Amino acid sequence: MTSSVNSASLEGYSTGLPRGVLKKTGNNQRQSTLASQESSILFSLEGENFKLSAPGLENSFKMKPDTSFNSERVRKLAEDILHGTFDGMKYERERCRQLALKASEELKDKVKAELGCNRFKFVCLVYLGSKQSQGMSITSRCLLDERFDRCATASFQNGSLFVVATIYGIYLE
Repeated sequence: MTSSVNSASLEGYSTGLPRGVLKKTGNNQRQSTLASQESSILFSLEGENFKLSAPGLENSFKMKPDTSFNSERVRKLAEDILHGTFDGMKYERERCRQLALKASEELKDKVKAELGCNRFKFVCLVYLGSKQSQGMSITSRCLLDERFDRCATASFQNGSLFVVATIYGIYLE
């Protein structure tokens, strides 16, 4: 495997090899790891001899999730949380602002705990407003991977307020 660095000097050695960081390991041996993150070759110099070896660890990314984001289950969970938090409540600006933040955090934590999707990032948005015979339209647009990324939306309303919660589950490779 070659690096994108053409040639470099290794503590006085002009070898035409990739640039590395040298460490003394005793008995006049030197070990090095490549400075370039594109390559994962380890090499060592013993006098004038040059040795290549493979790294001990492999990459830890996955191309597919173990479990998927279940939109229907998340929607039901969100409806339960919104109903439990805002049922029978009258709209008060400061109190509702605090409860919207609390509901957002609670929803995100419950989704993480119940779904077990440890390689997903969850984004939770909660919209709350006073109900005064007006209309409101909420749309969202984002770039998602259609194979794995999902979203769920739940809403609640009573005579005084409305709440809409949207939860995005984004797979991290």
